[in-house]
Amino acid sequence: MTFGWGVAQDQIFTSRLEQLLQGRLQRPVRVINSGVGRYNTVQEVTYFEREGITFQPDLVMLTYVQNDIEDFKGPWNPWGGVFEVTKSFPEIMLRLVGKLWFYRLINHTY
Repeated sequence: MTFGWGVAQDQIFTSRLEQLLQGRLQRPVRVINSGVGRYNTVQEVTYFEREGITFQPDLVMLTYVQNDIEDFKGPWNPWGGVFEVTKSFPEIMLRLVGKLWFYRLINHTY
């Protein structure tokens, strides 16, 4: 996944792509990883329209994971799917904590 969850920064595929392209093209190449955990396609497009386009990219690569093809109805709901009846209390707490941006930042940095 683009975000690089649990992978050393020099091993995420965007870093490896940058190294590969520089080696093949024999010139500096900058690959910007703007992956955000749990973003779906609607959120990715919004980010690109507001921020990504300011980098004036020569190429944009979009990767897909399961949540990118899920039905998207209305505004993004950060609590969606957390309180399913079949989940145990520890599972619900883990889902809630996992949705905190600060937790994601710390976990990703670690």
